[in-house]
Amino acid sequence: MFKKLAIGALATGVLLSGAGGVFAAEQSQAVDKKVSSNLLASVNVGNGQTDGDLYSISAYHLIPVKASSSNQKSLTVDMWGHSDTKISIYEDSEYGRLLGSWKMSETPKTVSINPNKTYYLRIGVMPYSQDSSWNYVVNWQFK
Repeated sequence: MFKKLAIGALATGVLLSGAGGVFAAEQSQAVDKKVSSNLLASVNVGNGQTDGDLYSISAYHLIPVKASSSNQKSLTVDMWGHSDTKISIYEDSEYGRLLGSWKMSETPKTVSINPNKTYYLRIGVMPYSQDSSWNYVVNWQFK
């Protein structure tokens, strides 16, 4: 019985520490430089750029971004790299309102934003691609 209780407490601790990472993702930090992580991390406030590699058609990277000023009403994204990469912009969460989704060759693209909200740049691969490695560089700018 004690063994089950200890395992349950350990599992709960792991779950709670994992949830803390999600809550930490909503904290803002000012950056105008290369982002060190391509996965869901703290919110990037202001303009930025990052790069990465995707290794399967189901893989994606998620980059939360937010305007640094209430005067900024648009977000422009530009992407370079493998032609089968794509970028999507979601409002409020990874599953929020989709503002647009484009292949690398269709960027740069600009969308209107609410400067008080967080936007999620989802970098993925076109569904018809063959398994391989896809590299990308993405740049975002608020205006």
